[in-house]
Amino acid sequence: MTLSYVHTPKFVSTSLHIMTCLEVPVHIFGIYIILWKTPESMKSVKWSMFNLHIWSMSLDLTVSLFTSPFVLFPAIAGFPLGLLKEFGVPAAAQAFLVVSIFAGVGVSILAIFENRFYVLFAGNTVWRFIRIPVLFVNYALCFLFFIPPYLTIPEQRVALEEVYRKLPSDLPPSITNGPVFVLATDATYALISIFLITCFIIGEIAMCIFFIWLNTKCLAKRIHLSRTTLKMQRKFLNALHVQMYTPLIILIVPLVYIAYSVYFNVYDQASNNLCLIMISFHGLASTTVMVLIHKSYREACIDIFCIKTQYKTNPIPESRRNSFVTYVPRSKIRDDVIVVSHQITY
Repeated sequence: MTLSYVHTPKFVSTSLHIMTCLEVPVHIFGIYIILWKTPESMKSVKWSMFNLHIWSMSLDLTVSLFTSPFVLFPAIAGFPLGLLKEFGVPAAAQAFLVVSIFAGVGVSILAIFENRFYVLFAGNTVWRFIRIPVLFVNYALCFLFFIPPYLTIPEQRVALEEVYRKLPSDLPPSITNGPVFVLATDATYALISIFLITCFIIGEIAMCIFFIWLNTKCLAKRIHLSRTTLKMQRKFLNALHVQMYTPLIILIVPLVYIAYSVYFNVYDQASNNLCLIMISFHGLASTTVMVLIHKSYREACIDIFCIKTQYKTNPIPESRRNSFVTYVPRSKIRDDVIVVSHQITY
C-alpha cells in the first residue's frame, strides 16, 4: 500500500501542533473581547457567549494539543500523539474526554438559545426556577452518555486481530507499530450513544428556536411592535444563528464522513486525518465568526488594531444649531431585548 505524507501519523501530529499555535492567540483574544469589550447592549448574552467560547476552545486544544488522535476508521481504533500521552493518561480516558467535550459544545450552543428565550419571554415565568437544573442535567449527560461504550472496551489482543482484518493488510510500519488502542470491535454501543445525545441536544435547540420565533410573532401581533424594534431583534438573532451554525457545520461534516466510513466499512487514512484537522479548526472559526458578525465586537477590533475610517460630515443648518437635542448613546440601546411600551423586558 503506497501512502503519501498526508496518510502518516507525522502529518497529523505536525498539522495539529501548527493549529495549536494559531488557535491559542485567537482564543485568548476572544476571551479578552468577550470579557472586556462586550457592550451594555449585549450584557444579557455575555456569559452565555463566554461559556460557549470556553467549551469550543477546550475542544480545539483537546484535539490538537492534548490528545492529537490518529484514528483508523472504519475501525473504532487509533492511538494518541498528544501531550496527555506523555503524562501516561490511558487512551481510553482520552477518547472519553474528547467525546464528552464534543457534547459539551452542543449543550453550550443550547445554552445560548435558552438564554435568548429566557431573557425575551420567560423571565417572569416558572421557567426561571427550572432552567438551571435543566442545563445542569444536560451538562451532566455530556459526561454520562458514553459510559456504556467505555465499560465495554474489549480485550486488546483479540480486538487488534479483528481490527487488522478490517484494514488493508499492507499498512505501513508507522501505523502497525503504533500503540493502537481499540475502543470497540462492534460500533453499535458507541454509535447509539452518540446518536441519542446528538438527537437530544439538537431537539432541545430546535425547541428553543421554535419558541423564540413563535413568541416573537405572537408578541408582534398582540402589541403591534414597531418595525424598527422587530428589525433590531431579528438582526441580533440572525447574528447569533450565523455564529452558532458556522462552527456546527464544520463539526458535522467530519462526523458525517466518520459515520459513513464506519457504516460502509470504508478505509481512507488521508480522509480520517483531514477530518481530525477540520474538527480542531472549529473553535478558530467560531471565534473569528463571533468577532466579525457582531457589530460591537467588530468595532472593538477596529479600534484595537487602529484601523481608522474617515467620515464626511455635513454642516448643521443655522436654524437647527440652537435647538435642543437629546442624544442617546448607541451603547445604551439594548438591541438584544424587546422593547415594549417604553420599558425594557429583561
